[in-house]
Amino acid sequence: MKINNSITKVLMSFFLSLVIIMASLNELALATADTNNPVPETPCLEETYLDNVIETSETPVIAAADEMPGDPMVYMTQKWLNQEYGKVPGFGIVAEDGRTGWDTVYGLLRALQHELGITSLANSFGPTTSALYEQNILRRQDGITNRKFAILQGALWCKGYFPGYYLREENGVVIYNEVFNESVERAVIELKQDAGLTNPNGDVTLNVMKALMSMDSFKLLSSYGGQAPIRAMQQ
Repeated sequence: MKINNSITKVLMSFFLSLVIIMASLNELALATADTNNPVPETPCLEETYLDNVIETSETPVIAAADEMPGDPMVYMTQKWLNQEYGKVPGFGIVAEDGRTGWDTVYGLLRALQHELGITSLANSFGPTTSALYEQNILRRQDGITNRKFAILQGALWCKGYFPGYYLREENGVVIYNEVFNESVERAVIELKQDAGLTNPNGDVTLNVMKALMSMDSFKLLSSYGGQAPIRAMQQ
């Protein structure tokens, strides 16, 4: 009787081991099949969203900005100057290279002179320009459009300040928001603060306009060796 019980236990252990081995072989076969014939992964929602964004009509606009030389907003300012004043006698032409330099600054100055009613344009902020500008300095005027506001925004872009509006191009024509609202005022105040003024307002005084129409820099350009302590003393 004891021998029969021992044989029974051995047989049960054998069959149990066999079942385990068969199950392991089955899992191995399934794993091999999945490796040889993988199921295509379903793209995540983020990947699907990005794919859809790439196909939208906004992509050419971004690509066009990437293809512009230099700084896109400086380039658009240069293009706008030639577009609006290229046929004005004595204005000449501004190089469209996306780089802020005297050529661009002088273009902004000549455009300002034209808007002030000066017919003999020059690359200097002389007594006539100063006298005419001081008669009606630029300051915030909500709801009013003026081409001089566009010139101001262009000058702010060239100085590295964001006036609240990006230039855009429609059918080859550069469009400016010719306004002087809170956003533009904020950029003017930031420039004045960088120049060392305490609690400045947003009025573009004669001295501020002269500074805008020059190559004077107010932003701290660390990459060009600018140092905060030195700028603090200059301010």
